[in-house]
Amino acid sequence: MSMFREASKDGVPGDVSIRRVIAFICTLSSIMSGGLAIFMKCEWQTVAVASALPLAAMIILLLFTTLTELKEIAMLVAQIKGGKGE
Repeated sequence: MSMFREASKDGVPGDVSIRRVIAFICTLSSIMSGGLAIFMKCEWQTVAVASALPLAAMIILLLFTTLTELKEIAMLVAQIKGGKGE
């Protein structure tokens, strides 16, 4: 289940990312709630909302995860550039 782990450091597997786990749960709940709404023959608006809310939560969580990783990469690049100038 390496897709739930942060980047490895020094060959040691990284910590489990709670954002990635919750995003995965939101994806599953979106599929299940949308499928249940279709199975119960709800109106299309109900199906759309049942599927869209968990998907929106998933996108937000994964966006924060990506931004955190990009911030770490930017800090590493800045350190490398700072180290070359000395």
